Parts: sequence; structure tokens; C-alpha cells
Amino acid sequence: MQELDCALEGNEKAARRYPFSCSPVFDMVMRDEGICKGLIECVLGFDIERIDYHAVEHSLEPGLNARGVRLDAFVKGSGRVYDVEMQASREPCLGERLRYCQSVMDSTLLAKGSGYDELPESWVVFLCDYDPYGRALAAYSFERICREDPLMEAGCRAHWLVLNAHGWESEPDEGLRNLLRYVRSGEVADSLTAEIDAAVSVVNDDPARREAIMGFITMEHNMRVHERVARQEGRAEGREEGLEEGRQEGRAEGLEEGRAEGEARFGALADRLLDDGRIEDLRAASADPELLARLYAEYGL
Repeated sequence: MQELDCALEGNEKAARRYPFSCSPVFDMVMRDEGICKGLIECVLGFDIERIDYHAVEHSLEPGLNARGVRLDAFVKGSGRVYDVEMQASREPCLGERLRYCQSVMDSTLLAKGSGYDELPESWVVFLCDYDPYGRALAAYSFERICREDPLMEAGCRAHWLVLNAHGWESEPDEGLRNLLRYVRSGEVADSLTAEIDAAVSVVNDDPARREAIMGFITMEHNMRVHERVARQEGRAEGREEGLEEGRQEGRAEGLEEGRAEGEARFGALADRLLDDGRIEDLRAASADPELLARLYAEYGL
């Protein structure tokens, strides 16, 4: 997994240049509205007049008893809304994640009493550093169509696009091909990828941001360890009770939910600590669960 590949030991870890496909780097670079606008235009193939609202690592809470979701780059512009997600690690429930991001995003866009015609056109884009469907396509576009008449669309104006950086060579559009190649290999080929690469260098040269990235990666590593333990315990429990199928489904759902919620929570804490100049606390918390819990409580997270 590329995000965990970032986590190297000793001096090698400190010298590592974290790439654009590393989730916290992607989040930081997409804070630049010019880059965010340019990337969306490149991916979707049409111009955006302006970005009216821009949020990175935007956590949405659909209801008191529903789980939240972190949106990497959630923006509004030109009468449309866009959510762009970086997926460097293989996501076993990609379709369900697309569905949930769409539903939670939609729930925030329509005020009480508004008509459904006021719901803006939307795009959910997953930028993957692996081939999520194994068909060697550079882009997988999903629309709601009628099974009985594939030429007829549902007309919901909600579009899903999953990009495969490993399939960059097969992409006919030069700009998107260059972007996918950059995600895959870091090779700069045009003005957009040069701008992104320069922003990636700024992030890597900033000690505070590197601290936040390493803290995030350490947290990810610890979560993976806990997941492996949970899988082992779940296997043992499943053998004992003879509930293998239910155990597998419950474990997969629980691990996916826990990972997403943990990422959003730690990302929010890292932002607050950096704003308050508490870099040492951020560094220590990534390896000290008790301190991490105290900081969550202190900031109401």
C-alpha cells in the first residue's frame, strides 16, 4: 500500500519525498484552489468559471446515528459540486464508498423545503494509484441507466468517475494522460503537473507539514496492526461459532468504517495542533495512544 510504503525506518523515513498520491500530501496540495480547479477541469474535460466553496478534508455528518465521511476535496463551482478523492491503497468496498460519499454529499446540498430541481449536478471522482476493476482502463465512468433500455438515463445528474493511474498509457486525452502518469510515476509533463509537483515540494520542505504527514502515516500503520489483530481474533471466533460468512462481512464493514473515521479524526486533530504550534504533541501522539486520547478529548474530537 503506497501510503504505508511512505513509512520507512530511521533516516530513510525522514529523507523520503512524500508523493502526491500520499493522502495527506494530496489533501494539502488541493488546498490551493488554482490547482484544485485545474485538476478538476483536466479530469472532467470542461472549464469551471470559479470555485465558490472549497474545503479539504471536509467531514460531513449526515445524522446523529449515522457515520460521517471525510471528503478529500469537496468544492462547488459553476452550478455543480465536485468531490475528488485520492485512493492510493486498495479499497475493497469502492462501490459502496462511492455510493455513501454521494448520498452524504447530497444530504448537505438541499435545504429543508427546497425542490429537488435545486439539487446541483454532481461529480464524485476517485483517483486511484491501482487498477480498481482489473480491466486496464484509464477511466471507468458510471451513470444510472435503464437496464431495459441502456440509451435511457435516470436523469439524476450524478456522475461517478474512477481513474486508474496504472492505465495512463491508454488514456486518449493528453492532459488527463499526463496527470495519471504523474500520479503513477511523478513524471512532470505539462504545466498542471509542474504546478502540482512544485506544491508537493513545498509540502515536503515544510517541517511542520512533514510532521503531520508522518503522524498520519504512523496512525495508519497502527490501525493496520489493529486490523490484523482483529482479523486473527475474528477468524478464531468464526471457527468457534461456525459463523464464517457473517464474521467476514461484519469484519470488512467494521474495518472500512473504522479506517475512514480514524483518518478523518486524526486529520482534524493534526490541523488543530499545527494551528496551535503544537508540533511536539503531534509527533508524540502518533506513537502514544494515551496522549492521543487526551488530545482528542481536549479538542472535543
